[in-house]
Amino acid sequence: MGMVGGLTFFSFYTFFTFNTMTFAQSITTCFRKYATFSGRATRSEFWWFWLFTAVISLILSYLDDVFWGLPDSVIAQNPMAVFGTMYLRVIWGVGTLLPSLAVAVRRLHDIGKSGWWYLINFILIVGTIVYIIFMCTGTQPFDNKYGAEPGTEDAEE
Repeated sequence: MGMVGGLTFFSFYTFFTFNTMTFAQSITTCFRKYATFSGRATRSEFWWFWLFTAVISLILSYLDDVFWGLPDSVIAQNPMAVFGTMYLRVIWGVGTLLPSLAVAVRRLHDIGKSGWWYLINFILIVGTIVYIIFMCTGTQPFDNKYGAEPGTEDAEE
């Protein structure tokens, strides 16, 4: 990272280099570290798990509508009735809440940030943009206070 006028800029190396993890490795790692908030997670681990949870959520959303969908006439009379058909989505959301939070915190650790930076999501629009930039930032190519660089022999598995 370079410093210019007190501002930190991520170098090309930091943004575009990474230790990759496959789709299957990411899912198994995130569920194996179900509620592990310590250590570090690579970009590929975070984004593959994010994709997995998003795709399953979409599928469950469709299945909720197929199995418990309400007729259009009921929804027309009470638009809030549609929220009563989210059984599978709620179960999935509760089941993946901790691993999703844990991998996000480990991802923040990987770029040298505290897990408390996750709360920036609660600042509408700007906070979400900053959070996405953090999640897209490359791994710090050295050990930091949160652990060894992922993919090295010293890193916890």
